[in-house]
Amino acid sequence: MTDYERTAIHKATLAGKPVDWLVIDAHAHLMTPSSTAAYVPHAEPEGMIAAMDALGIDIACISILGAGDQNDLMVEVVERYPNRFAGFVLVNPRYPNDLVDVLERAFRSPAVKGIGEVHPTSYWHDYSVLGPNYEPAWEFADARNLPVLIHSGPMSEAHRCRPSDIGKVAAAHPGMNVLIGHSGGYDSWEMLEEAIETARIHDNVFLELCAMGRHPGVVEHMVDRVGEDKIVFGTDAPFHDWTAEIAHIVFSRLPDRIKEKIFGLTMQSLLDQVKVPA
Repeated sequence: MTDYERTAIHKATLAGKPVDWLVIDAHAHLMTPSSTAAYVPHAEPEGMIAAMDALGIDIACISILGAGDQNDLMVEVVERYPNRFAGFVLVNPRYPNDLVDVLERAFRSPAVKGIGEVHPTSYWHDYSVLGPNYEPAWEFADARNLPVLIHSGPMSEAHRCRPSDIGKVAAAHPGMNVLIGHSGGYDSWEMLEEAIETARIHDNVFLELCAMGRHPGVVEHMVDRVGEDKIVFGTDAPFHDWTAEIAHIVFSRLPDRIKEKIFGLTMQSLLDQVKVPA
């Protein structure tokens, strides 16, 4: 191992210390009774916070899963722990007439900061990201400069939310900042490259990293192709283990100043852009 690889954060992690920078998880979930099909450790809010503390994760952006009928539970949790969680609202395109009401109710809370995880391929939604039923949510986000996390990948789901289609949504709504969940690359370098190119073309498109650690050298490759300011840390916790997701950034062959941006500075800048309506 070279001196370049063994950076300060690398050494601290090997010594068992939590990351001592701002760390914002841009992609986490709050489990609800209807979304729990198996045992998931650290799934309750207090367990999530304990796991975050052990690793040095300051804030997790959390959303519910499922049909979208339990956003109120998400609001309750982020208001209980406003310094640890930022709320993201799940929207269901199967109920387009309800989207604005759902969003307005949730955004009465200052602890709610974004929309997502928009999941066009989920069993409850199964609707193309390009479909008109999402339009009220995009317009809501566009007017408020909201971050919007949109699932993308694997290749089998490309017909609903491929990266280039997400880019079309972003281009039509330049006021919102779009995070491509999983960077499109669950199982395909083709989808990853499409996501990278989408982020290169559109100023308001960013790549979210969860599940990408399965590809050796992928973080370095993404920084080289799209730049250090277009990538944000995410985990998909509590489904994915925070330890594994944080490790592939800590132990990447990147200088600490870039890791610091990926871990939290870039996502913080997106959250800081959120507008509060008059």
